[in-house]
Amino acid sequence: MLPKGPPPPCLVLDSAQANPCVGCDAPCVKICEPRVIGLHPEGHGLAGRAYLEFSTAGCTWCGDCREVCPRVPPPKDLPQRIGMLLLDRHTCMPWQDVVCMSCRDVCPHQAIHFDERGRPQVESARCDGCGLCVAPCPVSAFRVVGEILPGD
Repeated sequence: MLPKGPPPPCLVLDSAQANPCVGCDAPCVKICEPRVIGLHPEGHGLAGRAYLEFSTAGCTWCGDCREVCPRVPPPKDLPQRIGMLLLDRHTCMPWQDVVCMSCRDVCPHQAIHFDERGRPQVESARCDGCGLCVAPCPVSAFRVVGEILPGD
């Protein structure tokens, strides 16, 4: 079963542990100020595992989730990337010849550029997968996918 979203920075790791969140009381969910960390629901193949849900906000890379995670040893540095940003050109309004620039100024890394016809392009090398561009899109044309870890 596919994850509902990419893992939060506290779970972006090289681990053979399929679901380090099993039996955890989820302090990452409680401490996340933008409230973007959720848990996969019962019945899902990853039930109880934390994921990022960007419908209202994005990850600010504060690192609080890493500091409170009792299951994963804290690394020296945060990962460089949460996931990969995907743009659905069939949904994106500028790709349908409708003017929209909702995502233009929200990316802190300037990973979204517009071509000569005003259509957004994602520069993957600059994107860290923070999801800050997801909520402002009026048609949900953006989504962030994370790396699927062993056991997923």
